[in-house]
Amino acid sequence: MNKLMVAGLMVVLMMALTVPVWAGDDDKGRVTLPTATVTVPNVCNLSLVKAISTLRAAGFIPQTQLSDRDGEARIVIRQDPAAGTKVAAGSNVSIFGQLASITADEKGKVSLPR
Repeated sequence: MNKLMVAGLMVVLMMALTVPVWAGDDDKGRVTLPTATVTVPNVCNLSLVKAISTLRAAGFIPQTQLSDRDGEARIVIRQDPAAGTKVAAGSNVSIFGQLASITADEKGKVSLPR
């Protein structure tokens, strides 16, 4: 092998074995690379369906035990983590809902939560 090939192989080997300086490691030597963080949107007071679609569009995984399959309107009353919190992209967001109090106006028109 000529010197140029050896030098090239050395560079490739060094790159493969090098850990970025901004990587961290824990007490067991496991390396963790930084992840992108995103801000959790506020989904409180939204309908359950709208809250789920908002969280999915923002890249989160909504977690809830409630559904709108029974035809009842449900609104989100609490979320965890809270709105405005910065978390890793793709994190779970738990949403907690309750049945919405639906009232009709004088013409009988019903308004559902946003």
